[in-house]
Amino acid sequence: MNVAIHDANILIDIVKLDLADTLFSLDLSMRTTDAVWAELSGDQKSLLQPFVDGNLLAIDSFTAEEVGQIVSYSQKHRALSFEDCTLIVAGRGHNALVITGDRKLRTVIEAEQLEVHGILWLFDRMLDESVITKSLAADKLRGLRAMNRRLPADELETRIEQWEFK
Repeated sequence: MNVAIHDANILIDIVKLDLADTLFSLDLSMRTTDAVWAELSGDQKSLLQPFVDGNLLAIDSFTAEEVGQIVSYSQKHRALSFEDCTLIVAGRGHNALVITGDRKLRTVIEAEQLEVHGILWLFDRMLDESVITKSLAADKLRGLRAMNRRLPADELETRIEQWEFK
């Protein structure tokens, strides 16, 4: 089973879209980091806590040596936050793919030769694993489009057109 490390923006969008049950039914070992977890609001944590309690979302903490690696990444890549850099170290440690919507972080992760995907990939995966219908996916993508203007509009529109009313 592939390991997927989630950034805060992905978890926030999934909670806002009311897709947590769907996300955590995917055939992926889901993780995040304690620093990313700290970025979530109390309400968001409350909605995700049952998945943590059910061992469907693991929260990684770091050793002193790993914190040193995180600090080193954050000094080398000043455009990234400490929280962003935890995803790189966790991704390396678990040989995981990283799920993020942050363009700067994606660029660094790709340069580090780690696999990286965004929320649209998660929607594709949800459909591939038949845990969501095409029409519901299209509806949720319309909601996502309204919340997140930074998504690639052409990819978003293509999926909505392909999936609506199917």
